Amino acid sequence: MKKLLLAGVILLAIVFFDSNAQNNIDSLKIIPDNPTTVDSIKVICYSTFGSGGIFLTSSNINMNGPSIDIQTYYFVGGFAVITYVIDTIFIGNLSAGTYELVYEILDSSGTSFDLDTTDFIVSQTTTIENLQNSKKNSFHIYPNPVKENLIIKFEKTARDAHNISKITIIDIRGKKIYEQVTKKNKLIINGKVFSTKGVYFLKIEHDNNLNIIKIVKN
Repeated sequence: MKKLLLAGVILLAIVFFDSNAQNNIDSLKIIPDNPTTVDSIKVICYSTFGSGGIFLTSSNINMNGPSIDIQTYYFVGGFAVITYVIDTIFIGNLSAGTYELVYEILDSSGTSFDLDTTDFIVSQTTTIENLQNSKKNSFHIYPNPVKENLIIKFEKTARDAHNISKITIIDIRGKKIYEQVTKKNKLIINGKVFSTKGVYFLKIEHDNNLNIIKIVKN
């Protein structure tokens, strides 16, 4: 009986020791993947706890320029069991720039379990803006997302057949990677101008309108 009791105490001690070591952040994910100034940004935290009965009680967000500090406080149950937790914290709209996010998980008394950091970029964009009138766009863009070539087709009438269209493509860091001035009704842009997969911005100056459109390269 004494040997069994001793073994039980040792086993219980090992379980609780392991559970304390399991309170950590597994990963952080910024949503959307390539945020812009018009997006409402949030962060998803994937974490593992060594106890059951886990729930988020409160959170704090402190922003100081490009630094974002998030503290999340959890109630931690008293029995040992591996628990996987997914929590979403809303940050909101941010100005264009590069940000460092520090995410910390703590218990309800303020004792820190773990923290993790991630960097992300918010790019500048705008909704389609008509500078002089409100008539419908007179062009089509396809395909979007782009796999090979990007095609822009203008619906030019006899009145504006000689109008010049200016096409510019900007990457997510604001670098101009393509520019073309054309009078053609159809423009085919070779997909090789997109150096990597991701988000780009297509700027079209046509028919007295300025349009900026998000393009995704797959």
